[in-house]
Amino acid sequence: MKRVLGVGLLATIFPSGALLVAGDGAAESATAELREGSPAPSSWREAYDYVQDLRHQKAGPLLWGEQANDESIAQAINLLHGALEYLDRPIVRDLGLGSRYLRARRADVLMDLARAHALQGQTQRAVRCLSLASDAGASALSQMLNNEDVFAGLRDRPEVKRLILRNESEVAVLAGEAFQTPYRERLTPAEKIAGLSLFWTQARQHFAFFDQVPDLDWDHVYLESIPQVLEAETTFDYYQILRRLAPLLEDGHTNVYFPSELGRRYRVTPPVGTARIEGRVVVTGVFNESMKSSGVVPGVEILSIDGIPVEEYAQTNVRPFACSSTPQDAEVRIFTYDLLRGDRSVRPLVEWRDESGKTWESRVDREAPWDLPRDKANRFEMLDEDIAYLALDGFEDDGGLRQLLKNMPRIQQCQALILDIRRNGGGNSGHGYSILQHLVSEPFLTSKVRSRNQESLATARSPQRPPMDWLILSPSRYQPAEPTFLGLVVLLIGPRSFSAAEDFAVAFDASGRGTMIGRPTGGSTGQPLFLTLPGGGTARVCVKRDSYPDGREFVGVGVLPDIEIEPTWEDLCAGRDTELEEALRFLDEELFDADR
Repeated sequence: MKRVLGVGLLATIFPSGALLVAGDGAAESATAELREGSPAPSSWREAYDYVQDLRHQKAGPLLWGEQANDESIAQAINLLHGALEYLDRPIVRDLGLGSRYLRARRADVLMDLARAHALQGQTQRAVRCLSLASDAGASALSQMLNNEDVFAGLRDRPEVKRLILRNESEVAVLAGEAFQTPYRERLTPAEKIAGLSLFWTQARQHFAFFDQVPDLDWDHVYLESIPQVLEAETTFDYYQILRRLAPLLEDGHTNVYFPSELGRRYRVTPPVGTARIEGRVVVTGVFNESMKSSGVVPGVEILSIDGIPVEEYAQTNVRPFACSSTPQDAEVRIFTYDLLRGDRSVRPLVEWRDESGKTWESRVDREAPWDLPRDKANRFEMLDEDIAYLALDGFEDDGGLRQLLKNMPRIQQCQALILDIRRNGGGNSGHGYSILQHLVSEPFLTSKVRSRNQESLATARSPQRPPMDWLILSPSRYQPAEPTFLGLVVLLIGPRSFSAAEDFAVAFDASGRGTMIGRPTGGSTGQPLFLTLPGGGTARVCVKRDSYPDGREFVGVGVLPDIEIEPTWEDLCAGRDTELEEALRFLDEELFDADR
C-alpha cells in the first residue's frame, strides 16, 4: 500500500489498485493541522493516546455528532487516514512492535473508516477497509458487522459474508468451546484428557517464566499426568491432580481452580487469620465472637491440626497446591491463606498454646460467621497533626484514589504521608498509578514488559531448536496530576503485597518518590491467560513478564524495602504494629533533621 499526498487531498492506493479518497478541499485545513501537530512519541503509550484522541475526540464527533453531514464525514475520513499515516511512521511502527495495544489501533482505525464510508454509501471502499481491518487482526469484526446498524446494507454481500465466516472461524479455534462442559460429579475420559491437554499446551506455548524452573521437564509432566487423570474417579479427584500441576511452574499467577460447585464445598475459610512468625504458626486475627471467647486471640500458637504437627500438616496437605513465585509468597499462601481452609463439613481439631504456655484443643468450624468487625478497606487516619496514614488494601477499583482525593486538603497540611499496601493483593495496576500521579512532581515510568512471540514460520524452519522470541513493551510514562502532595512519603510493603500492588511499588521505587519499609513483596505480577476447563473449572497461565523500567527483575524475588523490618511474636501478642512503628520513627528523624 502507498499513500499519495496532495494539496487538500489524502488518498490511499491499496494493492488492488483501488483508490480511497479521504477528503476534498473542504478538509484541507484539518489535514495540514494534523500533519503539523502530530508529535514524535517517546513511548508506545503516547502514540496510543494520540491515535485514540484522533479517533474519539476529533473524528468521532464529525461522524456521529448531531450536526454530522457529508462534509463532516469527509473531514473525519481525512483525519482517520492521517491516523493511519501516523501509525506508519517508522518510530511509531517500531514502538508498535513492542505493544499489541498500539498495533491494535490500526484495525480500530480501519473499522472507523469502514463505518464512515458505509455512512456515505461508498460500499466498495467500506468493504475494502473491512478486509484490511480483518488482516490487521480485528478480532471482534464479525460481532461488529452483525450488530451495528451502519453495516446493515453490507451483510448480504458475498465478500462480507466471507469476512464474517473467516473471523468466526478464527475466534472459534482459539475459544476452545468444545472443552467448556458443565460440572458433573464424574467426567468422561475425553474431558479429562482435554482439560489436561489444554492447560499443558497453553503453558507450553505462552508461559513467561520457564527459565525460573530450569529443571522442570514440562513434556514429561504431561506424559506422567495422562494415566493419573484417567484413573481419577470423581471430578474432585481430577481437579486435585490438575491443582498439583500448576505449582510445578512456581508462579503465583499460574493456577488451576475448582469448579464453583467444588469450591463452595472444599475451599471454605474459617473466621480466623493465621501467619508464620519467627518460626511459629500463630493467630493474627479472630473475627468470630465464639472463637474469641474460647481464648483464641492474636498471638496464640497453633501446635497441631488433626493430631499432626502443624509444619508437617502444612507441607503435606497445603504446600502441594500452593502456586507461588517466591519463598515469602509460598509462606503466605500456606500459612495465611490456606492453612485452615477446606471442606465446609469437616471441623478440624486444632491444638493451641497461649502466651502463658497453656495448651488446649478445640474444633474449628469453617462455617462459623464472621461476626466481629474488621478494618475498613482504604482506611484513612491522622497519626498525629503532621503525619497522615492511608491503607490501600486493593486495586480492584478506584476506592484508594477516591479516599486520597477526599482527604487531600488535610493531607496537604501534613509534612508526611504513610501509604500501606501490606494487605493489597492487587487488581488493576492503573488504579495504583493514578494514586502515584498525585504524589509526584515529575513524570514516572511503570514496569518494562515482555511476552513471548511465537512465530510459526520461525519454528517450522528450526523444528529442533525453535527460537523463543519476545515482544518488549516500553515502560509507560505517567504525568503528575492535581491536586498534588509533595511532602515526605513512606510506603509500607510486605509479602501480601501482590500483583498490581507490586506494580505500584516498582513505579514508586523507580520514581525515587519515597522510602519503602517492611518486608519483600510477594514477587509475582503479570497478565494471566484465562482458560475454561471441562467440568466448569478454570485455569490461568502467566504470559507477561514485568521488570523495573531499567530491566531489574522483581518477579521471583520481590520488591525489596529500603528498610527491612521483621514482625515479632512478642509484638503481635502486645498488639504492636512493628513496621508502622518503624515508619513513624523514620519520619520523626527525617522531620527532625529537616527542622534543624
